[in-house]
Amino acid sequence: MIDPQLLDAALHFRDDLFRNIVSLRQTQALYDDLSDDPAAADVFARLEIDSKPRLPSPTVNRPFEPGYGVAIAFPFAPASWNATRFSDGTFGAWYGSAALETTVHETLYHTRRRLLSDPGFLPQERAVIFERRVYLVACDALLFDLRGKVTRPVGVRVQYLDRDGKPVAAARVSFAAGPVALPDVAALTDSRGAFTLSAPAPGTYTVHCMADGYAPGSHQVAVRSGERVEVHCRLELARL
Repeated sequence: MIDPQLLDAALHFRDDLFRNIVSLRQTQALYDDLSDDPAAADVFARLEIDSKPRLPSPTVNRPFEPGYGVAIAFPFAPASWNATRFSDGTFGAWYGSAALETTVHETLYHTRRRLLSDPGFLPQERAVIFERRVYLVACDALLFDLRGKVTRPVGVRVQYLDRDGKPVAAARVSFAAGPVALPDVAALTDSRGAFTLSAPAPGTYTVHCMADGYAPGSHQVAVRSGERVEVHCRLELARL
């Protein structure tokens, strides 16, 4: 439930906002790595079409603005709702930025975290290229003003060591539970066996860790407002 004290002030916002979203400049065969059978590819494509959320039609149909669905309407389709840093998944969240540079920095930051949380991703020297599209959207809305009311995230630095005290690199670390809804995102520890997670609110969190050759581990971490937390944990070798 939303704290009513967060909704005690409103403002009329009227300005342009930058919205930076995923875009493909060239059509790609997304299922060619699943099967060499063309018939199977057709089945996969049909499943994707049937499972995609249907976007609401705009009140005013502007055929010269093909970006309406992806730039504006998509977050308001209930079928597309999921837990993010803006929502626990029970409502949609549209977000934009007053500065283009902010969208670039934010996209780079979260893309890097997503790559590092992928168990199949391997660090590499060559550049990883993602295609994005930026829309400049006219926003005219009555908004709740949350400035100065939202608690800043607290950094939780977790370091994993083996029984000999040596760092465990490339371990997958994530929050398994906490006082608020958390996105299902993991991170990989660096060469020192460490990574910093971002706790959105004070409280007790369960940090879960998995690493090849080691038994999974879970640890409780107490987070206080404004205090950076450092945790050192040991991982035991997995039993064969």
